[in-house]
Order: sequence, then structure tokens, then C-alpha cells
Amino acid sequence: MHLQPGFPIPMHSHRRGAAWRKLAATAAFVVSTFGAQAASEQPAPARSCTFDGHNGVFSPQAWSDRTWARFAAGDLGILRPEYDHVLLFIAWRRLAGLPLEARDIERLRPFDPCAQERQRDAAMAAAQQAWADARLSAALPTPPKVARGETALGYLDYALPNCNPDAFRTAAATLAERVRAHGAGDPSVHDWVKAQDLVLGLCFSSSAEQPAAVRRDAPAWLRKDRAYQVAAAHFYAGRYEHAARAFTAIAHDAGSPWQGWGRYLAARAWLRQATVSERDDATPALQRARALLVAQLAVPSLPAAQRHDAARLLQRVRLKLEPEPVVAEIDARLSAPALDEDVGQDLRDFDPKLAGTVSGEGRPSFARWLDAFRSAGAAVVDDAGASDDASLVALLQAATPQDLVPVERLEQAVAPGSPGFLTVQYHRIRLARDRRVAAASARALLAGNGLSTMDRNRIKALVLADAADAGELGAWAYREPVQSPEAEVLDAGVMPVVDADGADVLNRALPLSALHELLRSPKVPEPLRRQLLGVVWTRAVVLGRGEVLRDLSADMQARFPAHASQLRALETETNDAARRQRAAVFLATQPGVLGSLGRQVAYTKDPAELALPNMHPRLREDGNRENWWCSLPEGRYWHADPLPAPPAPPAFLDAQQRRAWADESRVLAATPDATTWLAGQVLAWADTHPFDLDLPVALRMLVRSSRGGCVTPETRVLGQRAFRHLKRWFFFTEAARQTRTRP
Repeated sequence: MHLQPGFPIPMHSHRRGAAWRKLAATAAFVVSTFGAQAASEQPAPARSCTFDGHNGVFSPQAWSDRTWARFAAGDLGILRPEYDHVLLFIAWRRLAGLPLEARDIERLRPFDPCAQERQRDAAMAAAQQAWADARLSAALPTPPKVARGETALGYLDYALPNCNPDAFRTAAATLAERVRAHGAGDPSVHDWVKAQDLVLGLCFSSSAEQPAAVRRDAPAWLRKDRAYQVAAAHFYAGRYEHAARAFTAIAHDAGSPWQGWGRYLAARAWLRQATVSERDDATPALQRARALLVAQLAVPSLPAAQRHDAARLLQRVRLKLEPEPVVAEIDARLSAPALDEDVGQDLRDFDPKLAGTVSGEGRPSFARWLDAFRSAGAAVVDDAGASDDASLVALLQAATPQDLVPVERLEQAVAPGSPGFLTVQYHRIRLARDRRVAAASARALLAGNGLSTMDRNRIKALVLADAADAGELGAWAYREPVQSPEAEVLDAGVMPVVDADGADVLNRALPLSALHELLRSPKVPEPLRRQLLGVVWTRAVVLGRGEVLRDLSADMQARFPAHASQLRALETETNDAARRQRAAVFLATQPGVLGSLGRQVAYTKDPAELALPNMHPRLREDGNRENWWCSLPEGRYWHADPLPAPPAPPAFLDAQQRRAWADESRVLAATPDATTWLAGQVLAWADTHPFDLDLPVALRMLVRSSRGGCVTPETRVLGQRAFRHLKRWFFFTEAARQTRTRP
């Protein structure tokens, strides 16, 4: 029945700085391996780091792939300015050499961006169970099942839950108390429970229903509780002004057992009203909330727990009325040598968008460091309290190669094993004007131990253009999905093996000869070579490169043993047109053999499964699996769309290879979508070999594919021809029986 006194609200931000004298005196271009310090990892609440549009599978922006314990102990890896500011606060204290005790880490844990949702869910489930157990112990009937729908706050950010676990816990405790005082069979207790079920039901579904008025002869305790239940129902239903006035009335009722919480809960209602109000000016509601809290804190006999909660809520209200001074107050506490017990809530109340408003001269300042680290333009004050490592990391984040000339001559500043080491090495590779030095440094780091998957992916991205040969380009283009033990399990299908940068270069800057060399290079990891096999083979078909098809024949037969005889026939075919047509018949049965490397999850592991969004419900949601290709090179949806700007060609390509790619790219760009191109080739083969038993499945796939996706009016005509041929010459086959309608 009780409203939870506190709830976290996450906020975000960005900015930078330029005190180059200290940097020039202290920085160094160090090439070394990272000696990760082992961290003691005790059992702790489960985390759930999620992947989404911002947190990609190769280098999540909001969180580190280190575990909470490792990161908190100072094994920071390569810091990103986009990390949630709770993680950046821990990083700053470690870089600045400020104390961060075990108790501080535990106080921060509930505010970990990877833990909050799961911990909230677990807390809510436990609280709901406590309420169910209380009803059971009182021998009360099973509560009605609440239909889950949009609550009054269904449109709000996740950090403003409509109902908190404390509502269920307090309801359970109150029920137990009422049963002890009046007995489980008392009709007034049953009346109380019925009303409480309605109140708690508003946590999950919007309703205009209110707890019924008590009967005339109801006992005083039920009247007082009902007033509280009505106020709570108003709150959960989103009627905040009604709730605020009802709680204020309770605050003035000396006979109510809820009087002590009246002002606090009225203030919460006014704060929520200010948060969700569509009015232009929320100030009056905030001022009412502040007045109520100030009055409550002025009560000398206020219990410590209520005083603490009221002070925390007053800070939340003041953040809206006078944000800049309050952020400065919070920053002073966060930057102090010793942290207090409210460090987690202080950090979550802290608004990073206002970090640049904090002056903080003469003392360490988390706000000013965060402002410098997150964006270009903010100044890092060179005060006596600033740590060399913390300042260096912020300065390097903002630096360009023109700012640090020459980077290679800077003196050593951050030692291997220190919290900032990997971040500094990352930026020194990024800033090196001599890219041969940068590539050598990257090789040394990648060859060592201590790098996480995310670190390796980020370092590879820095030097992709600096690869010495095709094999190294493939090794650096290859990326591994982050599989942190505290992240979601990535088992949705076939994971990508390249990110956007690697896909761009491999798909749109290399001639077939270089791709073929890359495929054969032992430097290239097997997952990438496995996906490259289909890409190189498909492009060789389109480009008419029989020598490449012959070289890859054994590999393709091993990959597709059921089609071995079909693939062997290509080896002996001497007519270029016939070889292309035969290959197209095979390719038309394998829509998962693509013409370019994919950069997204493939939601099927079967290359023979046609994956059109308008045919497969699961792909209607995910929509990121292509059949063969929409355009070549990859990068357009319609093959007639303008070609996107090409990436810079790798430096190791010689003049002959660059000319070859210029010629090949024109052919590929002029090639229509796969369904149209394959249908033309397959039907040409069918005209001369109408009874080829390899045709039925290929024709069926093309009929299906011609119904939608990246196709043209010509495709439909070809699909109709394929349908007629299938039904005329192969009516007895399973493929014909499955193909019931024409395009």
C-alpha cells in the first residue's frame, strides 16, 4: 500500500578540453601489452547488459564488456565517452587516484546500467510474492488476476515506474498487522484487502475505479486506511493533483497512522505532476513539493528514515527548480576523498548535461572531467588536484593528430597495468601521424594478453586502413561479437563477422583477386573465411571468372556435399555462358549464399532457406536477412540507385589491382537484383536443358522470390515464366506441388 520513498532517474550528456602543456610534458607513445590485474569476483546480483541500436554486438556504447567487479577494481579497458556516467564515475576515481572503497562499489551496484532493470524486476517479483504470501497466511481468497495493459504511466521512461516493490511489501506488512489486531475473519479486514487489490491492480492496468467508500459503521482504523488507499489509487492512476491533496489531508490528520508520510507523499505527487504535466510551466507544482518537504524536514521529531527520504526527494525537486547549484553540490560530494552512503543516488540524480556548468577550481571535479571527456570544447582546468592520468585521458579523447606533433616523441606517462593504460594506447594509435608506427603498435597490443573482445575490436577498427596485405586486412576486418558473461546471450542465428567499416572495405574496395587471396590467407580467422567462400564464389559467377570457380570447387563441394555432382560439372564446363547458367541453377537453390559480406545477424543457419520478410513472420520483425543480393556491390537496395561513395582503397593494392576493381565494380553495379539476374540465367539454361532435374527447386525458389523484396516489374515476368516451366515439365515433383500460385 505504501509508495516507495525513492526511485532512480538516469540522465545523460556530452563535451572537451585543451591544456597541452601538461600533456606534452607527461604523455608517451608506449607499445606494450596490458597486464590485467586479477580482480576478486564475489557472487553478486545478476547483471543484464543489453544489445540494441546503440549497443552493437562488437563495441557497445553504454557499457563495458568487463564484469562489474573487474571494472570497479580498475581494469577499465578502453574507455568510451558514451559509457553510462555511473561507469565513468568509477573510471574517473580510479584514474584520479581517489579512494573507492568496497562499500562504495556495493552502494553503486544498484545504479549499474546493466543491473537496474533486472534488479528492479527481481525486487518487484519478490515484493509481489510477499503480498501473495501475506494473503495466503491470512487464509484470504486468491486475488483477482489483473489484465496487463497500458498503465497511466505507460508512455514514461523506464525509470519512472508506475508502482514500486515497496507498495507490495508495505501492503503485506500492513495486512499482517491488521490480521494480528483484528483477526483474519474480520469483515473489515476483507474490505481492506478488496480495496488494496484494486489499488495494486493500478500498477499494471489503467482504470478509473476507486476503492469503495467504507460503510457507516466501519471502525476508525479502516476509515484511516481507506483514506490512504484512495490517495494511493489516485497516485497510481495518474491523478496526481487529487493524490497530492489527499495525502496533504492525511498529513493534517493526527489520528492517521500514515500522517508521518503525508507531506512526503504529497510532495511526490506534485513532483510527478510536474514531470508529466502538459502545461508549459510546472513550477507551481514543484514549489508546492518543495514547501511540503521543507516543512517536513523542519519537524524535530521526524524519524531518521523519513528525514533521509525527504532530503533525497527535496534534492530531486531542487534539481528541477535550481539545477545548476544542485549539480554543483552533488559534484562536490562525488569528488570528495570520502564518499557518503548516498553516493549511488547522488550519481543518478547528477545531470551530465549540466556538467559544464560546474566550476570547481582548486579541487578535483568529476563534473568537469566528464564534461571534458565527453565532448570537444570544454576546458580541463590544470588545478593542483587533477590527476595526470585522468587529465591525460580527457585530453587525448579530444585530441587530433595536428594537436600532437609528433606523438612518437612524447614521454612515457601511463604504465602498463594502470587503469588508463589501454585508453591511452588506443588514442596514441589513433593520433599517430606515421601510420606504420600505428600499425606496429596495434600489432603489439593485439598479440598480447589482457585485451577484451571489445578492446580488440576497437583497436582493429583504428588500423584497418593501415593493413600491410590482404591477409592482415582480413584479420583486422574480422570482429568477434562481445560475449560478456553479464551480457545477453547472442544466439539469435549466424552472427556477423565484420562491422560496417570492414564490410565497406571488403565489399566495395577489393577486386576479386584480392578477395580470393584473403580467402586463402592463413592470417584470416576461419569464421570470416567461411563466409568469404560464398561471397568470392558468387562474385566469380557474376564476373565470369572460371579459374576462381575451379579453384574453389573442392571447398564448395565440402560445404554443400548434397550438390557435389552439380558443382563438379562446373569444373569441366568450357563454355562461359553455360558455366554461368549452371552456377546460377545451383545458386538459385541457396539464397543464403550472398554476394557480399553481411554486417547483421542472419536469422537462419540454412543457406537453402528463402528469407523474405513478407513470407517469414520472424523476419517481418527482424528484416535484416537478404536473399543472395539486392545490389552488387552491397550498399544499395535497388540496383539502379546511385552508388554510395566508395571507401578509400587499402594502401597495399597495386595499380593493376585498382584498375581491376574499377572494371569489376562497373560490372557488379550494372548487375540487377539477384532474383532478376538468376531468373534470367536459370531460364536460359532451361530453354536448352528443359528436363534438367536440378531445375525444379531452383524454379520454385525464383517463383517465390519474385513475389516481393528488391525486385522489378521484369522480375515478375521472369517469375511467371519460371512458374510455367515448373508446372509444365516438372508437374510430378514436390517442388511443383508446393508451388500453387504464380507471381
